[in-house]
Amino acid sequence: MPLLVLLAISFSALPAQAKYGDGSGTADDPYLIYDANQMNAIGADSNDWDKHFKLMADIDLNAYTGTAFNIIGNETTPFIGVFDGNDHEILNFSYSSTWIDFIGLFGRISYGAEIKDLGLRNPNIHAGTASKVGALVGELSYSSTLSGCYVEGGSVSGTGSYVGALVGFSHGTISNCYAASSAFGTGSYVGGLVGYNSGAIFSCASSGSVLGYDNVGGLTGYNDWTVYESYAHGNVSGYDTVGGLVGWNRRTIASTPSGAIVHCYATGSVAGNLNAGGLIGKNDGGGGGNSFWDMETSGQATSDGGTGKTTAEMQDPNTFIAAGWDFVGEYENGPNDDWGEPIGGGYPVLWWQLTELSELPTFSGGSGKADDPYLISTVTDLSRIGHNPRLMDAHFKLTKDIDLTGETHFIIGNGWFPFAGTFDGGGHVISNFGRYRSTGEFCKGLFGIVDGVEAEIKDLGLTDSCISGGGYQTVGLLVGRLKNGAVSGCFAERGRIEVFESDGGGLVGANNGTISNCYANVYLSGWFGTGGLVEYNGGVISNCYSRGRVAGYMDFGGLVSRNSGTVTNSFWDIETSEKTTSAGGTGLMTADMQTMSTFTNAGWDFLAESVNGTEDIWTIHDGQDYPKLVWKLVNFIGWYEVDFADFAFFANHWGQLNCSDSIDCDGADLDFSDAVDGGDLKIFCDYWLAGV
Repeated sequence: MPLLVLLAISFSALPAQAKYGDGSGTADDPYLIYDANQMNAIGADSNDWDKHFKLMADIDLNAYTGTAFNIIGNETTPFIGVFDGNDHEILNFSYSSTWIDFIGLFGRISYGAEIKDLGLRNPNIHAGTASKVGALVGELSYSSTLSGCYVEGGSVSGTGSYVGALVGFSHGTISNCYAASSAFGTGSYVGGLVGYNSGAIFSCASSGSVLGYDNVGGLTGYNDWTVYESYAHGNVSGYDTVGGLVGWNRRTIASTPSGAIVHCYATGSVAGNLNAGGLIGKNDGGGGGNSFWDMETSGQATSDGGTGKTTAEMQDPNTFIAAGWDFVGEYENGPNDDWGEPIGGGYPVLWWQLTELSELPTFSGGSGKADDPYLISTVTDLSRIGHNPRLMDAHFKLTKDIDLTGETHFIIGNGWFPFAGTFDGGGHVISNFGRYRSTGEFCKGLFGIVDGVEAEIKDLGLTDSCISGGGYQTVGLLVGRLKNGAVSGCFAERGRIEVFESDGGGLVGANNGTISNCYANVYLSGWFGTGGLVEYNGGVISNCYSRGRVAGYMDFGGLVSRNSGTVTNSFWDIETSEKTTSAGGTGLMTADMQTMSTFTNAGWDFLAESVNGTEDIWTIHDGQDYPKLVWKLVNFIGWYEVDFADFAFFANHWGQLNCSDSIDCDGADLDFSDAVDGGDLKIFCDYWLAGV
């Protein structure tokens, strides 16, 4: 064989050199970044700006000066992938330019991009006349997020607009981030964390000095959307519209959280010629709800929003607790433990800044693991889940019915900390849900936002509950927004949803996950989107039905109002809903909705039939009522009614011990006490007397 052919074969047999450190750039196999050369290579290839990356070591970029470093993402081609800092730092990032906009380690990120758990130490940015400049990101565009990121030391400076120590310009979401770096500018919109904020800032802090001309703030120079649970310690100087937290705060859209500043404070000195304030320099219709500034350290007795306090008052936790701030160790204001008092005293710090995290709430048992879930048996248990960040991926199981009459429920999961765990209803019902509190009520329901590959809510019922929404919110009695995960074997009955300038679904407001074997009998009314089961579906709905009345003026549907996903083997009652249209599902008359064959012909798995499976998910009093979930009925033998046959079955297990969560007692341990006794008899008789 010729030598050239042999060489060609030999080289072709060699393994391909791994790009970057390793990996293929997917979510499950991200590119691994180990050194400065690999970090710089990301910015050199825009074809990789939609990929996933993971930092594997601290990296020093000291060798890259001037414009040598390849900024990742630009105005025309933003970074739209995921960069996981993996709790590592990038040191000595520097960039010097006189005119290039979108300057930062990442120039512009957009379209669902995410940067998380990344630190920058001693960055130095000299941007000249450039706009949209930050140490980490020049522009954070719509639907993109930063979480768990920080910058320490160094500085960011420029003579253009939109200059921030961490981010120059933001339309996205920033949470659990901080900046301890200086931001200097001679133009407009300069901030200690963000220069210009038109997105959401939650649980963030800044402590560096800030200098600008106008619209200058210790946290952000400008805000027209939301700033929650955040603070600024840095000194702020400017000519016009200067604030210890926010320079210019505006409400641009009525009936929305636009211009909301909630549970925030500022302590730095504030110096300005016009419109200078201890917390807010200029406030156009926005809020400073339950927020404060230190009159002594700021040198400002006034602010266009917020309440001024002495230093002693600002370092007293009771000042903030009295205003509804949720502190570690108290539950009156919620279970989230958003704030804490540092060791030795001083100004409040955010929960993730505490050197020692507080103990998690106690429940009725369990450790929160998949094989040992937290047991929920009381109102207190349920309300202590809230949207506590440390509980959002835990596992829970309801062991008793819970009545929330007169009680305030803390909504589980929000946009910053969505629920990603599991909640097993255990065949129990929560009733009279209506009073609720949440951090950032964009999505309302028993669960606000559910988002996790393994997230699941199952075998849970809601009755006699009512919830309302307004200002572009998404509302569902069980879940406001199911972004990812599953809901199965759940129902909402005898409920009501009223939405104004927002969207509502009887069970789930918006679905991008999977909903199966569920139903809703809820009255919905609203101006915009209303759906008997779900308002918007972009996921999968199967084997579900709705029968409640749906009243709406725009975008309404008997089962689903808007649909870009899949709806299979699902129905709604045309007569009771008073709606003949739906974006998904099949509309039927009441008589058909109360006929078993309607559903078995569609593949539903019913008790006493095995053609569609043996799980026995559904049962029905054929010709007289709608399908019910089998778990809802204390019906051991037969079809629908609880009768003497069921009593004989129950009596056969009387006195049995060690039920192992009712499994070994064939379901007769109704109160999950590990024994079949008087408590179970009471539950059984309640169902019997109810005639089900």
